[in-house]
Amino acid sequence: ELGNLMQLTTLFLWNNTLSGTIPSELGKLTLMMNLDLSSNQLVGTIPKELGDLMQLGTLYLWNNTLTGTMPTEFGKLTQLTDLQTNNNQLNGTIPSELGHLIKLTTLFLGNNTLTGTIPSELGKLAEIANLRLPINQLYGTIPTELGNLMQLSTLYLWNNSLSGNIPSELGKLTQMMDLELNNNQLNGTLPRDLGNLMQLATLYLHNNTLTGEIPSEIGKLTQLTKLDLSFNQLNGIAPSELNLLPNLQFIIVSGNNKLSGNLTFLCENGNHSVYTNDTIANASCLCCNIDYFEIIW
Repeated sequence: ELGNLMQLTTLFLWNNTLSGTIPSELGKLTLMMNLDLSSNQLVGTIPKELGDLMQLGTLYLWNNTLTGTMPTEFGKLTQLTDLQTNNNQLNGTIPSELGHLIKLTTLFLGNNTLTGTIPSELGKLAEIANLRLPINQLYGTIPTELGNLMQLSTLYLWNNSLSGNIPSELGKLTQMMDLELNNNQLNGTLPRDLGNLMQLATLYLHNNTLTGEIPSEIGKLTQLTKLDLSFNQLNGIAPSELNLLPNLQFIIVSGNNKLSGNLTFLCENGNHSVYTNDTIANASCLCCNIDYFEIIW
């Protein structure tokens, strides 16, 4: 019967124990601007009729047990700014039609069983700030077109089966604060261009098969707090430029058997140098009386 409420613009039913399927009749509510059905026990497929809600700005379906594929009809929702279908059991591929959603700022599709490649069309989402696709079964390479997303601050692609190189084009994303590509099958060297991400606070690249040396340009990332490069195939000497990163809380480089070097960090007050080598797992600073950072080899 809710499908008869033709003047309805907002429907919030989140965080209940609603079950059953999403009624296709909701697709008749053409004035709908905000639809939130998240955190329920909804099952079945996402009705393609939701693609008729041309005024829709936010669509939250996360934290249910929805199955089936994402409707290609979502590509018609050109007013959409926020689409979250994470934490379901969706399968199939990511529709390339999502590239039509030029107002989209947030796209969360993580923790499903999505397969296939990441559509290069996502590189058209000029306004997107948060793109999160982790814990799926995506494969293939990271599209170089993601380097066009100049507003992007968060990119989560972890726990997939992505391969190939890390695109150097990601170094153009100067608003990036959180880049997590860990637990994939990425190979090749670390792009020096990542040193251009001056707002970057978190860089997780662990559990891949990356090779080569750690670029000294990583030492320019003065906002970096967390760096995890563990369990790759990195070699050479850890660059001394990492030593003076002022906000670093931890660096993990274990599991790179051919990587060597000693690192020295300034403590929080900047007046005492803490020396670490490959036998020290945790370092604390007595003058600050805190555990300021970790380095794990």
